[in-house]
Amino acid sequence: MRLLRVLEYNGAATRSVGVVHSILSREVRAMDTLVGLLEESAKRYGPNPALLIRPTLRYHVWTYADLWRQSGQVATYLQEKGVRKGDRVLLWGPNMPQWVLAFFGALRAGATAVPLDVRSAPDFVSRVLEGTEPRVAFTSRFTSQSIDGDVPCVLLEDLDQAV
Repeated sequence: MRLLRVLEYNGAATRSVGVVHSILSREVRAMDTLVGLLEESAKRYGPNPALLIRPTLRYHVWTYADLWRQSGQVATYLQEKGVRKGDRVLLWGPNMPQWVLAFFGALRAGATAVPLDVRSAPDFVSRVLEGTEPRVAFTSRFTSQSIDGDVPCVLLEDLDQAV
């Protein structure tokens, strides 16, 4: 709809194309990062479900607005733990909403997320730890025992209490 209005209000075809390109470029720039995509999704779809899990009989739902707000809390937590732009944050856990919060929180803190498959072998994880030197590791009860060294670990299952 916006494209048609631009074309209607601008007489010359070449000028219309320039205006359309300008408008489309601004829209693309707003979402040219994953953080931008999440922010725009929170604005557009705020109260709509983004993530859900059924840990017991009832579903637990995170809306897009919840995801934006809580990933911001994770970002603040990471910054308080000393994570700065360009640092690495390891994510090693099962598919769960807290993993998504940790991922977006790391990105919003300016860190590089280093996701690992939950089935990764401990020797592979050790090599990744040596190569990436993460500032913080988000792990789960299934993977935390395999993290050696000085890397502070946060259990994904306890993320709500940590932040």
